[in-house]
Amino acid sequence: MLNVEDLRTTEADHLKQSFRSVLAETAQQVGETLNLQELQQIAPIVPHLIETATYFESWLSDDNLTWTAIAILQFYKAQADYSQATQRANHCLHQTKNDLVQLT
Repeated sequence: MLNVEDLRTTEADHLKQSFRSVLAETAQQVGETLNLQELQQIAPIVPHLIETATYFESWLSDDNLTWTAIAILQFYKAQADYSQATQRANHCLHQTKNDLVQLT
């Protein structure tokens, strides 16, 4: 018999999975080059992508994390904001190195 804690955990896991799926699907739709309209459409979700990639990376699979990072980089690249793009790329590199160290 499930108790209240089990139900909360199950519900939380379901919400995390839904969040991951939507995030990954959205990130994968960001093209390599973005026009002004596409930039305007993606701009509201970029802070969420950054927040997730920074603080909730454990919720994401490697593929989803990669797509999230690519989407963020494409957004900043399209705006010619190379400082932010470089900062995000360095963050990604740092995360990848940490992951590789943990595997060894």
